[in-house]
Amino acid sequence: MSTQGKTLPNLSAYSEIHYPKILKGDSPLFSVIDNKWKFIYHSEKEEVSQLFDLKIDPKESKNVIKKHLELKQRFKNYLQKENVFIDENSMQKQQSIEVDVLEKLKSL
Repeated sequence: MSTQGKTLPNLSAYSEIHYPKILKGDSPLFSVIDNKWKFIYHSEKEEVSQLFDLKIDPKESKNVIKKHLELKQRFKNYLQKENVFIDENSMQKQQSIEVDVLEKLKSL
């Protein structure tokens, strides 16, 4: 992408939403967007993940993930590298540790 003759770097933006997990017991959603692609990843239902070519399809009406499996893997690897997938067991363990620390602090 260029603006006034300058080339923009291939930037990525990451987001996540946990409402589906909290409200419906469904998987949280993770997404990555770069200058051309938007990848939406369903961690517990990988088969319904989506990939959109934003240059050709800015309204995100055609999921092209089956045609670009290498991009799916690249974006999934990015999410794993960024350590965005939180295991509920580790969250509960962390919360119990925090409760223990809080109790110790109260006793002081």
